[in-house]
Amino acid sequence: LGGSEMIERNIKTGESRVVGAGFWPMKMAVRETEDRLYVMNHFETKLSILRLSDLELVGEFSLGLPTCVGDTIAEMAFDSAGTILACLVCEQGKVVVVDTVDSKIVNTVTLAEPNDSYGPGRFQGAVDGEKKRIYVYVDKEQLLYRLDGSNDYEVGKSASVIPGEVARNGYALSGVFYSPLLKLLFVNDLVVHPTTLKTITSLEGVSRVVAEEPGVIYAQRRGADLKEYLVRIDSDTLEVISSDYILSTEKMASYISFDFKNRKYAVSNPAEAEVTVSDLE
Repeated sequence: LGGSEMIERNIKTGESRVVGAGFWPMKMAVRETEDRLYVMNHFETKLSILRLSDLELVGEFSLGLPTCVGDTIAEMAFDSAGTILACLVCEQGKVVVVDTVDSKIVNTVTLAEPNDSYGPGRFQGAVDGEKKRIYVYVDKEQLLYRLDGSNDYEVGKSASVIPGEVARNGYALSGVFYSPLLKLLFVNDLVVHPTTLKTITSLEGVSRVVAEEPGVIYAQRRGADLKEYLVRIDSDTLEVISSDYILSTEKMASYISFDFKNRKYAVSNPAEAEVTVSDLE
């Protein structure tokens, strides 16, 4: 499986350091008001808790499940406040819902049979913090689930959702994104109603939506030629404004992260263990 480490990089000085964040850190959620960073650990099925201000490890939180043994990589989805964490223990087919305000497990929901050799992307999720809903897409079965906070995050609805083949041409990156601004759910290239889970329309030339700000949706496209593009979409018309080439990758698609406050975005190239920071125009 190679290795996984959490690295802090100072974009002003270019200096980097490895941060102790548990064994095989996979995803991070920020709870800024409490100076906390929650890191999902794959094999140990736990959360490592770091102090956000200096990234010191201050605690751990068990997800109450056995350790994982294979390469069905864990994921995590969360609300913008970092108070609701959907810990996707994909190998065991389970979603563990954690309330970071009360530091407790709200529910553990089974959505699939165990599978320890699926690789990344078996479960993909997003959280609507306002309505307290968790959306989980189970990749192989092509089923979308909605877990409702009004009922302790039990399954409230499910539906078959089938993205386009070109849209899924990636390295199983999470293709589920909830838009608080538009009140819409995106599953790869599909726009989905968050209540009915019915597909509304599709987005041409998009693999997955990754971020938004007023007026613009940011998406990613990975072509059959393994070239990556940053796609800007008009929020009102859902039409593509621009599609800009980022880089070429091999087996592993790139991740794009945004810092809207400082107008920056970072593009990672996992196959080369490289990160590039650019200005957001």
